[in-house]
Amino acid sequence: MNDGSTSKSDAVGPLTIAGLTLCWPVTSAGLLYLSFVVTFSTWKEKSDPAVEFAGKALFVATLVVFVFGPLCIAGIAHKSGMRRTAAVYAVLSGLILVCTIIQFHWSPL
Repeated sequence: MNDGSTSKSDAVGPLTIAGLTLCWPVTSAGLLYLSFVVTFSTWKEKSDPAVEFAGKALFVATLVVFVFGPLCIAGIAHKSGMRRTAAVYAVLSGLILVCTIIQFHWSPL
C-alpha cells in the first residue's frame, strides 16, 4: 500500500525489532548465568567431564548469542525495509565482536 495509509502489517517490522532488542540481552544474561551455575556447581570438587563440557558449551553459546544477536536483528531489519536500523545493528555486532576478540586476546585468564 503506497497510498500513504498504514496497515497492521506495517508495524510488524518495528515491533519485531523492538522485541528482539529486548530479548537479546536478557537471553545473553540468562545463558551466562546458567553457564556460571553449571560451572561452579562442583566448586572444589572433582567434577564429571560432562559437567565441565556443559559449562564450556553454555559459555560458548552465550558468546555466540551476545556477539551475533545484533547481526541477526540487522538481517531482520534489512528484510523489513529498515536500512538505517540494519546498519546500526550490523555496526554494533562488529564492535561487540572486535571488543570480544580484544578482551580474550589480552585477558589475563
